[in-house]
Amino acid sequence: MGMRSMPPLPGRQRGWVGMLVILIALLVVAWLSKDALVKYGMLDGGSAATRRSPAAGASGGTDAGPATPSNLREKAKALEGMLQQESTKRDGGN
Repeated sequence: MGMRSMPPLPGRQRGWVGMLVILIALLVVAWLSKDALVKYGMLDGGSAATRRSPAAGASGGTDAGPATPSNLREKAKALEGMLQQESTKRDGGN
């Protein structure tokens, strides 16, 4: 009697399938996060529709330039100051 080789067990293949699914999920998350970061101006390389031209900014847009973390921080501070003023007015100055 010779030794016969046994076919691979299905249980051994599940590890590879799981790794493949995790890899595909990771790629999808990376793709979506890249698109979101470009859309919000955190990464360079946005499409022409998301980038503002100098003429578009001067023709009535409220933004002086592209949204950068420092611009967003300044806008947040201005909004905070405005909300504090409104709160003071509502409370009657107390």
